[in-house]
Amino acid sequence: MEAAPFGSSLFTPTSLSFSSSTSQSLLFLRSGNDTVGLKFKPRGSRSFAVRASSNGDSGTPAVTDTLVTLLDYGAGNVRSVRNAIRHLGFDIKDVQTAEDILTANRLIFPGVGAFASMMDVLNEKGCVRMTEALRTYIKEDRPFLGICLGLQLLFECSTENGQVNGLGVIPGVVDRFDSSNGLQVPHIGWNALKVREGSDVGLSVLRRFLSPKSSMLKKPAEGKASKLAKRVIACLDVRTNDKGDLVVTKGDQYDVRENTEENEVRNLGKPVDLAGQYYKDGADEISFLNITGFRDFPLGDLPMLQVLRYTSENVFVPLTVGGGIRDFTDANGRQAYWLFNDFEKPSLYYSSLGVAAEYFRSGADKVSIGSDAVYAAEEYLRTGVKTGKSSLEQISRVYGNQAVVVSIDPRRVYINSPNDVEFKATWVTNPGPNGEEYAWYQCTVNGGREGRPIGAYELAKAVEALGAGEILLNCIDCDGQGKGFDIDLIKLISNAVSIPVIASSGAGAVEHFSEVFEKTNASAALAAGIFHRKESSGSHGHMVPAIFVLGDSFVDVGNNNYLPLTLARADFPHNGIDFPGRNATGRFSNGKNAVDWLAEKVGLPSPPPYLSIDSNSRTSYLCGVNFASGGASILNETTDPQNTQSIALWQQVDYYLKVHEHLMKRLGSNGAKKHLSKSLFFIMIGSNDILRYSRSSDPKKPTPKRYVNQMTTLLKAKLKILHTYGARKFMVVGLPPVGCCPSQRIQNVTRGCREDTNTWTIMYNKALASMSRKLKSELKGMSYSYSRTYPLIYGVIQDPASRGFKEVKAACCGMGDLNAEIPCLSISKHCSNRTDHLFWDLYHPTEAASRLFIDNVFDGPPQYSSPINVRQLIHCP
Repeated sequence: MEAAPFGSSLFTPTSLSFSSSTSQSLLFLRSGNDTVGLKFKPRGSRSFAVRASSNGDSGTPAVTDTLVTLLDYGAGNVRSVRNAIRHLGFDIKDVQTAEDILTANRLIFPGVGAFASMMDVLNEKGCVRMTEALRTYIKEDRPFLGICLGLQLLFECSTENGQVNGLGVIPGVVDRFDSSNGLQVPHIGWNALKVREGSDVGLSVLRRFLSPKSSMLKKPAEGKASKLAKRVIACLDVRTNDKGDLVVTKGDQYDVRENTEENEVRNLGKPVDLAGQYYKDGADEISFLNITGFRDFPLGDLPMLQVLRYTSENVFVPLTVGGGIRDFTDANGRQAYWLFNDFEKPSLYYSSLGVAAEYFRSGADKVSIGSDAVYAAEEYLRTGVKTGKSSLEQISRVYGNQAVVVSIDPRRVYINSPNDVEFKATWVTNPGPNGEEYAWYQCTVNGGREGRPIGAYELAKAVEALGAGEILLNCIDCDGQGKGFDIDLIKLISNAVSIPVIASSGAGAVEHFSEVFEKTNASAALAAGIFHRKESSGSHGHMVPAIFVLGDSFVDVGNNNYLPLTLARADFPHNGIDFPGRNATGRFSNGKNAVDWLAEKVGLPSPPPYLSIDSNSRTSYLCGVNFASGGASILNETTDPQNTQSIALWQQVDYYLKVHEHLMKRLGSNGAKKHLSKSLFFIMIGSNDILRYSRSSDPKKPTPKRYVNQMTTLLKAKLKILHTYGARKFMVVGLPPVGCCPSQRIQNVTRGCREDTNTWTIMYNKALASMSRKLKSELKGMSYSYSRTYPLIYGVIQDPASRGFKEVKAACCGMGDLNAEIPCLSISKHCSNRTDHLFWDLYHPTEAASRLFIDNVFDGPPQYSSPINVRQLIHCP
């Protein structure tokens, strides 16, 4: 890939390699989304072109081993690079001597920080030989990856903070971007790439360097950087709850306790798990705000350090951490070691630089400073002197200002005239309680509890001068309200500074992100509650906020694992053989079942089994719950005695009422009502009732018509209860041809379908469709989609090849005739061609059959879904 000569006046590198006339094989990578806002200015007329390469043209053998040599200069977040390398299946050898560089097959030089500080380290007496070895290695045209400063140091010099000489391998100057035209510096983001949804750009570039001949890799599409990238950041407020567990919480105007009698800390889940989910959802960055009780001894905050370490192992976007980053003296006489630059010194005094170093070493890419930055700004505005001693100045000097975020927590103060106060005021879109048309924004410290004599405008200008690289702009008035960002405040600050501003507080809908980007100069938008509530994801909104499932073994995802007396369970091999991780999860399938495929369609994780959810942490309720149970029935008396125990329909509805109560407490009455009205209620039950009827020899049993009417009458009553408690969108699923499953076929001497069982199934399906129509006319706001499973599956049985199947009679897993005389157990045999089979065991469909079903009822024609399909149901008002 050849590009134009290197000589533009404004150049933002993303994943690039540079080659000169000596064919140097250099690949330079901007670390993820974290750039320092510099441009490269070549000297003279020497031509430099850009190309992608990790192996030179000088005859060097192709690299086939998995060993990567890493040059760690001792500062910044190298952990993220290590984790990424290991994630891609490679081993790491750290450079200890100059010889390690010269003998390396691949060399990666990561660097996060300030150019001058890094050169000070490289110019130390012990590093001179390594520096010379690095020059030699590159001149020999060997595979080399420079990340961030690892790129910049190879140039002749940098003007980041005054002119400082570099290694001089590449002619040219590393210069700051010109911010006079509105460009925010340091700039962060992939501006010239059109990233596919779910694409890991940074990992892809690293993978291409380490495995240049991989055929599965495609170069990301490039486009003109006509506008700067905007970022969406997921924020996790982390603190200990009353039991001492580290949890993610969320405040309402900074109050993080539930409005309940217990007044417990609001628990939204585990930090590492949520961060991983938001990364998968497409968040550009993850921000941890440590609001726990370690403020008197930050280096003793081992749980938070562990959170960063574990998160950075699987999350490959920038991580920011805030809380407790300041100079401090331990009042209790505890000692710790300042680890920066391997200097160990036990002391009762700890520098903010030492605290930041521990966070960086644990996986953070950036640190966020709050109250300490306010005090430093006040002193600077009072004296006009930059002492260089504040935490903001120290950290930005060593690590670069791109590594320092200042968090501003202002509160709106209404005034009649901008002349009423000495601080910068602005006209407000929504007047104050007494008709005031202006407001100034008073900054606070200590979590919003103490107001300070400084405005947000003045604070922003001061911290920019002191070395901040970004401003995280909160608003106490908007926090937790879900009504949108404070556009007036964000306009005021983003127009006042040249560094990026992150809008925070108030997001309640996807539209709020669009609004803040369209109406202000904010470079990024941060939110917490909207992500925790699963109302949106980082890159795309979910089609529904939640799925609630009621049913039997067709859609059980593990509830029966928690029933000690049941025989209807699937938490053993060979069940789950094709499920991610090859785990037997309790699903009666070789892999995913219908609910899993439906959840994938709407962009949600599959709802967890109700009985699996920890009563102390019910975050999973927000994206839905699965109440289904193998052996469950509609009619109470038809629970199969062979199974001993299952969760009947009436019990599943009772469990839902408990979830509804919890959602009311968590989201409030209006919030829960809105959440549930948009959620999808998946109903698939009745097969056990039909099978029980077919097995019964009781001469007093009701007629088939009366029996199915009993089923639909009771089901209708339960659906009415769901509607009373918030349900509005119902996916009502008819039964497949139950008489055609292997367990029924072996009761027929011809091994054909049992027509009597199928006849009763058809009768039930017709009654179910009729009941659904009547229910819609009776219940205000109800919408439904009736899934016609029977004709779809029967069509597959009649013509398997048309749907890609070969075996539609025998079970894949089991023993005996049609693999249906003995169920699927660990000792049973199972087929290898599972995608060819319609049935997994003697009752249940394979993963392939479940997927076929969802594909056809979700977007399918009226013959499989009526009166509308599932997608149309989701979009009903």
